[in-house]
Amino acid sequence: MGKFFIVGCARSGTTMLQQALGRHSQIVIPPETAFFADFLGRSRPRQLHQIRQINADLQIALDEPIRRVTSDTEARKIFEEMGRQYLARVGRTEVTCFGEKTPRHLRYYRRIFDLFPEARIIVLYRDGRDVALSLAEAPWGPTDVYYHFARWLVDVAWQRRLEGDGGDRVCSVRYENLVARPAEELRTLAEFLGLPYESEMAEGHGKPQDLLVREQGWKARAVEAITPSRTERWRRELTEEQNRRMERWGGKVLRSLGYETITDGTRRLPVMFFPRLYARQLTWKARWALRNVRLAVAER
Repeated sequence: MGKFFIVGCARSGTTMLQQALGRHSQIVIPPETAFFADFLGRSRPRQLHQIRQINADLQIALDEPIRRVTSDTEARKIFEEMGRQYLARVGRTEVTCFGEKTPRHLRYYRRIFDLFPEARIIVLYRDGRDVALSLAEAPWGPTDVYYHFARWLVDVAWQRRLEGDGGDRVCSVRYENLVARPAEELRTLAEFLGLPYESEMAEGHGKPQDLLVREQGWKARAVEAITPSRTERWRRELTEEQNRRMERWGGKVLRSLGYETITDGTRRLPVMFFPRLYARQLTWKARWALRNVRLAVAER
């Protein structure tokens, strides 16, 4: 069975793409597993926690490993069993493509290729200003658009590494093209996966029950019909000053991806812009690390 992975910066439309591809008769994509991000390379307590999370989210029954999983052979076996159990549970054992969608796996693409050298990876990217706006609205992170624009810039760098290393195993898709011409873009993706195009991919819509309950609040639009209504929000919702700062900082990256900038990018950023940004990043990362420590202690 062929395997593929959907990756990209968060809030770039990866759930919408998951829903669209999942409407194909030969594709199944479960909810996010974070297998490469939150299971591989983690401590035993974290691995046990993630196995339990996967079991709960996918409604399957993976055995808990008796020791910390470190080898590619063990990891591959667990991933394969996860897919087998999920396909059996949803009654789709006849499909030819099993997909996995965890945006953060963009930064773990080397581990994906280590385990599955023939896997295909689809990278979805979006205007960083719209990504920053969308992430700032999410209930699970900071509300600072600059914080999230920085995250987008880092993920673009990872995207370019993946494109350089992955060759023909990688297909990059621009969000704005996908929502403007869904049939054309999804036809290309079907071909990339070695499948015939099916019109339901572009014309259908998902169901709220396709999403995890805890995610329905911020992913509800992903199950609606594909529409370009969420493009170029930055023109309407960012202030002139916010646009100036983002385009001074990341204008070259935006333009390299084909996105228009509306300022000349010459106005300097405030002296304390980056120190304050780094301080906010460190504060958030410290809170996240403390959460993980508490989780590890609770799992002991």
